[in-house]
Amino acid sequence: MKWKKIVVILLGLGLFCGGCQKAEKESSWLAENNYENEYGQIEEDGFNSEEGEEEMAEREMTAEQMELLCRISVNEEKVREGRLYDWQKEILNQYDFAMDYLREKYPSHSFQIINCEPKNKLNSYTHFTIIEETAPEDYYSLNINVEESDSGNAYEASDNYYGALKEEEFAEKLFELVQQEVPECIEVNTNMPYVLGSEYGENLDLDMVLNGEIEMAQDTTFIVGSEEKTEEEYEKEAKVLENFVKGRGISGSFAVEFVQNENQENVLYKAYFFGK
Repeated sequence: MKWKKIVVILLGLGLFCGGCQKAEKESSWLAENNYENEYGQIEEDGFNSEEGEEEMAEREMTAEQMELLCRISVNEEKVREGRLYDWQKEILNQYDFAMDYLREKYPSHSFQIINCEPKNKLNSYTHFTIIEETAPEDYYSLNINVEESDSGNAYEASDNYYGALKEEEFAEKLFELVQQEVPECIEVNTNMPYVLGSEYGENLDLDMVLNGEIEMAQDTTFIVGSEEKTEEEYEKEAKVLENFVKGRGISGSFAVEFVQNENQENVLYKAYFFGK
């Protein structure tokens, strides 16, 4: 019986040592990738160390900025004291840039930034989640690309809120145009989910997009009333729409759904093509 107890003890020690080695490897990986917590945020080397404490500096913040940093940081008490690490101060710089960008791009709207995923070794850009104050239930994306240099960081922003303002208008204008070519088209639906820069704001001229003067990524579906036909016939009719789109120089991706005239929920065939 004694030898069995010795084997059990040795096995236990082996598992314990293996666990220690695994923990050391995980700790090394986290340090190597500057990974902070479950949010994936970066921390300075020396976090919670005496050296790290000395690196912290006070900074004034708005209430919104403070709550955002508390949400993505593990040192909430120090954040509320205004004692921030360099990466936290950098997030506030990007926050200020993002808010200025939104005010210039959408002067008739007000926004809040409610969450953040900072740029780090795993993400090449900072991602902010934003809401427009009149519709706080809808979330949108704003990305900040950072170009680092010794003279200071340069920022470039893009977002997808413009879609909330332009999708319906784009679809209506396109529907009016396409019915002249394909009167069987009964509906046009457009989705604009892509993050785009400052030129795609509330003053974007959609007529210029529909004339091919401005390129814009978007996804549009044409709904066409039809009867049952062969695949070749469906593709031929879809080609008419493709030629119409490309002839106008409209960019984006497009789908054509042929639906039964008597029951429009019954999709008979789908075709796909890209614009300009």
